[in-house]
Amino acid sequence: MDEISNSNLGTTKKPVGTAKFSDHDAELLTVPESSEGSVNIPKLIGMARRKKVLIMGLSIGLALFSGLKAYKEELTYESTFQLLVQPVTEKQKLSNLTGEKQAGGSNVEFDYTTQIEVLLSPKVLAPIVAEINQRFPEVTAEYLNKSLTVYRLGETKVIEVKLKDENPEKIKFILEKVSKGYLKYSFEEQRASLRQGIKFVDEQLPEFRKRVNQIQDQIQNLRQTFNFVEPESYSADLYKKIADITQQRQALRNELDTMKIRHSILKKQDGALVTINQSPTYKEFLSQFQALDRQIAIELARFGENSPTIKMLRQQQANLIPLLQSEAQRAVKNQLATLNNDMQISSARERSLAEIQRQINLKYQKMPSVSRIFADLQRDLKAANESLERFITSREGLEIEAAQNQVPWQLVRPTKEPIPLPKGSFMKGVISGFIGGAVLSIVLAVLLERIEGAFYTVSDLRRITRLPILGTIPYRKDLRSAGTDAYAVDWRPLLEKAFILPNSDLTKPTYRDDDANNDADFNADFNTDVVIVDGEDDFPAPVPTGSTYGFLEAFRTLNTYISRVQDNSKQWTLAVSSASQGEGRTIIALHLAQAAAAMSQRVLLVDAHFQGGGNAASEFLGMAPRPGLGDFLMGQNTLKQVIRPLNWENDLFFISAGTSPPDPTRALASPRMQEFMRRVRESFDIVIYDTPPLMGLADLGILATHTDGVLLVVKFRKWGASTNLTNALDRLSIAKIPVVGIAANSVKEYTFKWFRRFR
Repeated sequence: MDEISNSNLGTTKKPVGTAKFSDHDAELLTVPESSEGSVNIPKLIGMARRKKVLIMGLSIGLALFSGLKAYKEELTYESTFQLLVQPVTEKQKLSNLTGEKQAGGSNVEFDYTTQIEVLLSPKVLAPIVAEINQRFPEVTAEYLNKSLTVYRLGETKVIEVKLKDENPEKIKFILEKVSKGYLKYSFEEQRASLRQGIKFVDEQLPEFRKRVNQIQDQIQNLRQTFNFVEPESYSADLYKKIADITQQRQALRNELDTMKIRHSILKKQDGALVTINQSPTYKEFLSQFQALDRQIAIELARFGENSPTIKMLRQQQANLIPLLQSEAQRAVKNQLATLNNDMQISSARERSLAEIQRQINLKYQKMPSVSRIFADLQRDLKAANESLERFITSREGLEIEAAQNQVPWQLVRPTKEPIPLPKGSFMKGVISGFIGGAVLSIVLAVLLERIEGAFYTVSDLRRITRLPILGTIPYRKDLRSAGTDAYAVDWRPLLEKAFILPNSDLTKPTYRDDDANNDADFNADFNTDVVIVDGEDDFPAPVPTGSTYGFLEAFRTLNTYISRVQDNSKQWTLAVSSASQGEGRTIIALHLAQAAAAMSQRVLLVDAHFQGGGNAASEFLGMAPRPGLGDFLMGQNTLKQVIRPLNWENDLFFISAGTSPPDPTRALASPRMQEFMRRVRESFDIVIYDTPPLMGLADLGILATHTDGVLLVVKFRKWGASTNLTNALDRLSIAKIPVVGIAANSVKEYTFKWFRRFR
């Protein structure tokens, strides 16, 4: 049995009578990460042991077949010839005429695989077969396709052709015809390729000429539209014009600003005086006015103010004042008119220059795109001219090459004289066949085990689940047919002899009834007296044998680990179930109960399987199926009538399934069943429920909520067990039902060693 670490057994202790689902339980029900990709040598060895009949049978069969085939082989001959299918120096190919480079800058490599398939095609072999049939009429194209071996010689440009046959003359004749046929094929292919190349060039030349003319027309239209020869020099001229116009506009704006200042000053008194003083007419009138003023001053010295001379001079002076005022107004108006006229002229010139600058700016802004278009057209024109020249040159070269009539392939090594091949050895054939058969059978065995989806080792089980494997139960082929002595052992004779215990202490069954429940019906049902029904006290009591002891010892180990999972609790209840039918659930529950009872624990085994497989435990034990749990739940029998002791273990008691209720699920979920589970838990140390499998039934979910957990039984070598277990773990996780661990059943690799005790 595999060693079970304490870390796997440690779980959170649950309150009595309840099964709480914790985060740790949820983690245990998840599937661990798979590591099937790694090679596991021990697993392969185990698989080989299990499938040894398949492996040995297929290996021996293929070994004998290969040996006999090698022994019966006739003497065969072999010969070859070699062809150089590519020139040592590369020539220009038609694919390069367009000027486009292949990925990586190199030409496309010769496709040897496709070429070899073409050489073996009926189209190439048909004319060769026609010549061969003149001497060997039995040779067909199908024969050549199967017999000829054509392959590339390493990384060279050489193809080697090989032929094996029993007739050396036939080999040499066929290979000579094949070599000539291949050379003729290469010549015809070359001529066809050259004709196709010339045709291709002739078809492309008009298109390239047309393309060149189109590009030249586009360049001419672009130059005429923008009136330039080269866009770079034209852009420089436009830039210079923009700079000159900008300077002229700035000078006009400065002059206009000066005129505006003069205009505003002229409207003021000081500015008007300056303008008036600059008028000649005004100056002349002013001089006359001043002269009269001087004359008046002189005459006043001679005459009085009222003298006629003074009055006359005053009158003359008064007559000059309107003239002065009129001349001053005229001079100011003339100056303002001149300024306004100059300002209008300058503004008009500035607007004209602005429009010219705007138009030039529009042209200048278009020049980058025009330059790019011009450059693209120039580049396209250059490429088109180069392609046109290349096509013209290539056409001339193709015409010259077609006129030379040279064979492109070369026969670098003619057909050799056929040499005999070593005849096959019987022993070598046997060895190679055995090795090939072993490899093939191992692959088939691996595929078969994957299809089976069964568990074969504990390691397989651990790859599916994180749950602790609490026990491995050895496989016993005779378990069903051996009778009760194969699974039930009465230890009382040995105990009486070894420990000299009174027989009455070992055989007298009793109940523990510590609960003072006030329910009269249930108190009556849980009477401390035990009734033996239908003469079952005559059940045989065999003694253990070596194999039986090893079988039962596995269950005692399982019981020990379950107790450790329950934190060494003296009192616990457990539901035993499985993912599917037929995994040994009932057998595990029975022997686990017996193992617990053998350790001085009062154990009650309850068969709670009503659906489909009811009373399987009773039939296995050879006991009457009724009365049982179903009869008690339907009120047909009392509890003391359904509880029966198994007299090969003093502390072991059993309740069969009995009569199946009309609605088993409702019966298991009834308050009477819940009260029953509570009372038997209080009256016994350990209560084990044999429950139905998880095949879509709700019975386990109802019972498990009132137990300390579920023990899952997994049968080894059962088809589909892996998928069934994964689905069962998913259901348990969804239903939040805690699982204490797994019991691996029918383990063939189980071994038990006796230890000799020396005095």
